[in-house]
Amino acid sequence: MPKTHFFLVLVLLLGNALACHRPSGGERPTSGFKNRIAGTWAMVSANATTDGTTVYPYGTSPTGLLIFTENLYFAETLSVDPSTLPRFASSSDRSSGTAEQNAAVVAGTLGQEGTYTVDGDGNFESNVIRTSTFPNYVGAARDTSALRLEVDSTGQHLTEMLQDIGSPTLIMIEYKRVH
Repeated sequence: MPKTHFFLVLVLLLGNALACHRPSGGERPTSGFKNRIAGTWAMVSANATTDGTTVYPYGTSPTGLLIFTENLYFAETLSVDPSTLPRFASSSDRSSGTAEQNAAVVAGTLGQEGTYTVDGDGNFESNVIRTSTFPNYVGAARDTSALRLEVDSTGQHLTEMLQDIGSPTLIMIEYKRVH
């Protein structure tokens, strides 16, 4: 299966699973609930800046989706241009990669899902990561002191800014609304 299809299938499966469940202890929002970030967002660019030096961790042609469901779940997949990822020896066994191939895939992709909250104005307030391809993120709870998600006045562009407390690196990812 081509990498682009793999990531699309992964996002669709995660989104489908998330839409069927509610966050533990939470109720589904009522019809009057305001949520500015709900929807599907396609990654446009990503960069990381440390001490004035900017790098592009997903290259100059990144791909990915960020999905926020109305019932307060999210799923995110980020990747370098899938055509730049190494192909594994077996087309059906994802554990067949060499150490170098596995390292390239780990460095060039990120997938995670969890729950999120919004404030009374419908703006991002916090999230909790339930699963991630980077195990150190599992269980991470972030509020706006570390993670900001800002939707522009048109509602068509979202900027994600992540700077963990104590980290000198600011990660900025730009998205456009696709649904």
